[in-house]
Amino acid sequence: MLLTGPRKHARIRKLTASIVYAGGALATAYWIEIALWPEQPYYGNAWGLALLRIALVGSAILGAASLVSLFKLQYGVALGLTAACLSWLYFAPFAASRPWGSPEWLLGWRGDGREQMVAILSLAVTTLHSLIEAWNLRRSRGATR
Repeated sequence: MLLTGPRKHARIRKLTASIVYAGGALATAYWIEIALWPEQPYYGNAWGLALLRIALVGSAILGAASLVSLFKLQYGVALGLTAACLSWLYFAPFAASRPWGSPEWLLGWRGDGREQMVAILSLAVTTLHSLIEAWNLRRSRGATR
């Protein structure tokens, strides 16, 4: 049975959210896994390790948001926004330290930096998608009242 109209659009939105959240979860969790290696001196203090663990929880919540959004989009979006906020606590200082105005910002990544860049960009896409979906859900709920 082929879906048409609003039901098809709702399914596409749920599937898109699930894919975006799964990609964000995998990219951020992969970088955090690299950062947790004992020989990686990314954060040598307890504060940095705590932020890293909070970001790992954010990655796990993104994975849950990927599954939940297949069934209830509004709950998946809420989980996705929560997870993005938790993950940005760790990734924001790295993102802010990049020379974004320079054309070398993309070419200057070596070694584990590529994975970090992918994690930051996927987290940005995840955050943007969550904000847009939350806006659309709020707008559509207001239109039905």
